[in-house]
Amino acid sequence: MGPLMEKISRRSLLAASASVAISPAYSAVSPVDIPRRVRRPLDDTSYWMHAAGTPGMSIALVEGGKTREILSFGSSDLEGKQAITDQTIFQAASLSKQALLYAVIKTIDAGKLDIERPLAQYLDKPYRMDDAELGNITARHVLTHTTGWPNWPADNKPIKREHPPGTKWGYSGAGFVYLQTVLESIWGESATHYTRRLVFDPLGMNHSSFVWLDAYDQTATKGFDPGEDKPLNQWQPKEVNGAASLHTTAKEYALLLEAYLNKDFIRVHPGVFRQQVKIDDHLGWTLGWGAADNALWQWGHNDGFKAFSALVPSRGLGIVTLTNCASGQRINREWINAWLGRDFPAFYFNRIEL
Repeated sequence: MGPLMEKISRRSLLAASASVAISPAYSAVSPVDIPRRVRRPLDDTSYWMHAAGTPGMSIALVEGGKTREILSFGSSDLEGKQAITDQTIFQAASLSKQALLYAVIKTIDAGKLDIERPLAQYLDKPYRMDDAELGNITARHVLTHTTGWPNWPADNKPIKREHPPGTKWGYSGAGFVYLQTVLESIWGESATHYTRRLVFDPLGMNHSSFVWLDAYDQTATKGFDPGEDKPLNQWQPKEVNGAASLHTTAKEYALLLEAYLNKDFIRVHPGVFRQQVKIDDHLGWTLGWGAADNALWQWGHNDGFKAFSALVPSRGLGIVTLTNCASGQRINREWINAWLGRDFPAFYFNRIEL
């Protein structure tokens, strides 16, 4: 037995049997219809899933600003009984932020939000956050990850500010939850309602939600960890978390990507596509997306789920990859690189766990 096989656990071998069973969404695609640049990942994904111990994944490819293909592999269980299809619900994890961003932009378009105005001025009641700088944080700070907050507060502890607002990039999901709450005050309705009205219904994302729906009992895949012979406890959020709780399919998330690739949207909202903050020599952040040269990107990580999405607006290209395992980012990387035709620098970013 070689070194690779020695690393594959019983859990991974079970996943392999699932990943070999390709779902109908994949088998219906003729290789002739697939661009040459992704034929290798198309051929090798089952092997990669086996090696990484990932039971299932779903991918949407967007070209010319429109969804070209939905590809699904493997299963939502370890035994291969429930095939992944284009209807399978995944946790999108931090890809949630771009869905909330779309609601933010619609709020700006309605003249109800100024990204330079302190968010505290929109609240009808004080936000429960012990931070002396809270009154200076704007939507721009949140969307560019320059609130100065950490990603999340430590358990049962007040948030510990790391930098003054607007001075340094620092990834913060807590900032998006704050902005989500401000939008509730602006619209006078819950985040569950305004995200449905502003995002999901207009875009046709009928099965997507920031909170758990009863239908997910049958349609949602559970998440897994390599080396474990059972799924992780399933997160069934009862409240919206605009930074992390989106449940969706690759097919429906592609509709969101199509909206961002719309030429009128790009023209009206150039800040979403132009780097605002520098992270390092290769990466930065726009108003809501990571930036790498001419591409936008976002990674996602929830327990048992890894996701990635990227856009190249100048080429009308988009891709979203959703996996139901903590090791799935390794496979996502292969698809992102192939579809974009480059060794994408975001995968060298130390926050992205492969």
